[in-house]
Amino acid sequence: MPSFSTLSKIALFGGTFDPVHLGHLIVAEWAWDALGLDKVIFIPNHIHPFRKRRDITPPEQRLDMLELALQAYPNFEVSSVELKRKGVSYTVDTLEYFHKTYPDSELFFLIGADNLLKFDEWKKPQRILELAKIVVYNRDDSQVESDTRNERIIYLNSPNIKISSTQIRERIKQGHSCKSMLPLKVWQYIEENHIYK
Repeated sequence: MPSFSTLSKIALFGGTFDPVHLGHLIVAEWAWDALGLDKVIFIPNHIHPFRKRRDITPPEQRLDMLELALQAYPNFEVSSVELKRKGVSYTVDTLEYFHKTYPDSELFFLIGADNLLKFDEWKKPQRILELAKIVVYNRDDSQVESDTRNERIIYLNSPNIKISSTQIRERIKQGHSCKSMLPLKVWQYIEENHIYK
């Protein structure tokens, strides 16, 4: 296995991951295959620029759940760079960090189709496109038609992910099981630590 500093293709997957679920892993795995990636790095954010939730699960527990979920995937890992930075997590700042840390690697950034529709509202969208290729996947009922006019945007032919962290949190709060939507170790961790109840 190549050392991390010499990897040629790295995909960055940002999100709150509250909790990480099977839909996240499906997207990462499909991107891995489609793009011939060397590594997928999951990056839990501290505060999402467009989110107003105040009841986000503590960073330590979200990190724990991610690490448990990725144990079966040797080429997937977690970075706490945004959690350590504190404040609002802007994609451009994270990409600048990885670009400086791994200058010889080609960077990809995974986003849902719903986020692409708001991409112009992001902080420094043109700089983001300079730093990484954007990989768009279908999520919920949000889908976009492939547009070949921008070679920096790649459309992933992935399954339409119907699972959402919001749905999982609500079901658990109502006393329902979500075991089928989560990696087993993540479900056990949620149960043992009474998260979302």
